[in-house]
Amino acid sequence: MSEPSTELFVRLLLAHEQDMYFYAFSLLANPDDAKDVVQEAAVTMWQQFNEFDPSRPFLPWASRFVYFSALTFMRQRRRAGLVLTEEALEAIAGEADDYASSTMQPRLTALTKCLEKLPAAARRLMADRYEHGQSIKKIAEVRSLNLHTLYKAFEKIRRALQTCIERTLGQEEPA
Repeated sequence: MSEPSTELFVRLLLAHEQDMYFYAFSLLANPDDAKDVVQEAAVTMWQQFNEFDPSRPFLPWASRFVYFSALTFMRQRRRAGLVLTEEALEAIAGEADDYASSTMQPRLTALTKCLEKLPAAARRLMADRYEHGQSIKKIAEVRSLNLHTLYKAFEKIRRALQTCIERTLGQEEPA
């Protein structure tokens, strides 16, 4: 990628911000500290976004920035009297990485398969909401749909995806 795409960065950041926050929270155990670390990581990610390979998953790349931002944060805190060591932080990060790769990746793969099985109209609704970041209210306005009906449709789609994901993961488990 020769020049970073602001739009691509923002889309990826927004799509994975919650996962980045949970990762930071697993490292720091303080919600405010986790928010600060994710914010610092996002600034650094933007500065180095030209090094990101869009053919690879964003979250593992972003997680490294969160990890190093948390490490810097902990070093600063240790100087102020907090005693969690770098080794402890690294151990926690390793556990979080193992969890993400062993648990989240299969679920994301199953989600992708299940999204492909949805009817076209449902896929368009999900794309508007999650890929394009539109609020449900905005989707209802643009499509001239009743807001309550649209909420019910999203609830039905989410239940169908959850069932499909559980079924897909159950089929992939060794017998």
